[in-house]
Amino acid sequence: MKTKLLLNFFILIAIKFSAQLNCYQQSNGLYQYYAKIENIPNINSNFDKTDFINYVTTYGNLNSGNLATLNSDILFVSKSFPTSQTAFLQNVVNIDSNSDIYPIISNANNSISTIECRSNPILLKVQNFQLNNRLSVTKNPVDETSKLIIDSKIKNFKLTVTNSAGQIVYSNEFKNNENISLNTFIKETGLYILTIIDLQNKNNYIVKVIK
Repeated sequence: MKTKLLLNFFILIAIKFSAQLNCYQQSNGLYQYYAKIENIPNINSNFDKTDFINYVTTYGNLNSGNLATLNSDILFVSKSFPTSQTAFLQNVVNIDSNSDIYPIISNANNSISTIECRSNPILLKVQNFQLNNRLSVTKNPVDETSKLIIDSKIKNFKLTVTNSAGQIVYSNEFKNNENISLNTFIKETGLYILTIIDLQNKNNYIVKVIK
């Protein structure tokens, strides 16, 4: 009986977590995403579906079934910000699909570092940031021992934590560099975006965690 109850609990958690991550079908019948390409610097302005399928085939380490789904269900791929001068935005693409391909793309062997719904972007609201090069998390998914480790060069900073719905769940300024326990303010299951703003030079740094 206990085993069955425990199994049901984990099933409910998995459903809740999946619902928070996946995109919803838009009024035009499509699922629409932003995706960040990792292994090709400054992708070509003509980057399209064929290029994307070839890319995930080469770098994504996906099985043949997932590749077949992407090939059949993705309708359009294009460079999102062809005139952008920032390295991050130069490698963001639009994806329009007939089905929710989030679970496939998000497990593409880190060849896609970011994928989010175009109807409610989180990372792309930040105009000037660097990804993960000044932050690390000691344990991800988050548990009671997880800490956010910040580069020692960042002395005074503001930490903002945003959930998958784009809501700010925590925000605070810190006057001295310190390791921050994540479990004190990340309590619910889900995906979270942690943004550090260096108060001295105004640079932003971002890391994603789950619980």
